[in-house]
Amino acid sequence: MTNDGILTSEFVKTEGVTAVRGAEDVIGLLHDAGVKAALTTGFSPATTRAIVAPLEWEDLVDVVLSAADAGRGRPYPDLPLTALLRTGASSVESMVVIGSIAELPALLGFDD
Repeated sequence: MTNDGILTSEFVKTEGVTAVRGAEDVIGLLHDAGVKAALTTGFSPATTRAIVAPLEWEDLVDVVLSAADAGRGRPYPDLPLTALLRTGASSVESMVVIGSIAELPALLGFDD
């Protein structure tokens, strides 16, 4: 892990994280509709764990991936393709990639 990964992970642990308003509800609605959800990030595995664990999202999403889990991060397609394979989706045509969880509630009409 790079020093940046260690520093980011420590910062997250010290400062804490808060879920984007509506994100958990939207992911729950997707699951209720039979849609699998993957959380992918370019952060290191340690930082990813430091973010996901306090949010208790390990069981909320079907797959949590860092760039290291997929081989390469953005702009390469490795993260979405690895998520596709790990969720058992039938084809890339069945996948939607959203750039940020912060965009999800507004995209689905949950924003004020």
